Amino acid sequence: MSLKIKHDEDELMEFACCCNISGMAISECKAHQKLMFKPFDLIKTLQFDEWVWHRDPYTLACSLASDAYIQGKTVIFHPTFSFGTAAVRGGKQLTSRTRAYWEIMVPYCYGTSMMFGIGTIKTKMRYPISFNDILGGNNVTSMGLSHKGMIYRNNISSRFIPPLPEHGLGIIGLYFNGPEQTLSYFLNDEPLGTAFYNIDTTEIYYPMISSTAQKSQFTLLHLYSNLSNDGDTPPALFDICISKILDHCHNPEALENVLPISIAEKVAEKFYQRPENSYNSFTNMSTLRKKCYRCNAVFIGFPDTVICFSCNPVRHR
Repeated sequence: MSLKIKHDEDELMEFACCCNISGMAISECKAHQKLMFKPFDLIKTLQFDEWVWHRDPYTLACSLASDAYIQGKTVIFHPTFSFGTAAVRGGKQLTSRTRAYWEIMVPYCYGTSMMFGIGTIKTKMRYPISFNDILGGNNVTSMGLSHKGMIYRNNISSRFIPPLPEHGLGIIGLYFNGPEQTLSYFLNDEPLGTAFYNIDTTEIYYPMISSTAQKSQFTLLHLYSNLSNDGDTPPALFDICISKILDHCHNPEALENVLPISIAEKVAEKFYQRPENSYNSFTNMSTLRKKCYRCNAVFIGFPDTVICFSCNPVRHR
């Protein structure tokens, strides 16, 4: 199916932020003005969240083992060889009342398509013998950003940002704002702008990623939202009380001799889940700087990575 590309600037403003396309200064762009802050400032209004990637039973039954390997928060697409396009879905419901922020780290960007976005339960999760942009590129149930800088929705594509650096580590942040019906993006702690407006929040969406690239890796880093999952129920009285304690507590260990052990442990757990205590910017790449054991070249990679991209080539698809 061919994709339509929008060029009319007035039309595009309803579809995506156009300052990167038209040459408009970011300071003059109303969409960017709402995002002229760091992710840390954003997540201070949210709560720590926890979810992982998964695939539905039908996809698992139909797909081959080399389609996508999931281990908790990490996904490796096409670990053996690339024979099509695969997607996975996050276990976080995104509703009309949800505000959620999540970060995805990729050690390398390459191939035909690596995508970051959202989709409904109806979004197809695998396309064998087909290498394309499946989040928004060939359906109306999803939308996403490609590593090549294009955004896709309702079978329509447009330029959003320049292509992400190939063969370099990147941290892509996504912010879903259900009340405002928008989806915005960050790259290495810097705001890129709001990509999608007027999202139909009568549907329930989920975080999604997809890839055609052999051995491409996606890992969740920081997860925050304003609501608990599924039922979106308000916090219990116990959690409210702990939150009030934490507002005046800077050293949870000092409460061990004051509160019952079970409550003191819960206070400590919640303390280290708060954004100001748990969020560490990964843009300080020194923590991820590695030396290749084959060629001794210095490169950026996952903590358990021991070989650079040049010594471990993959087939680009």
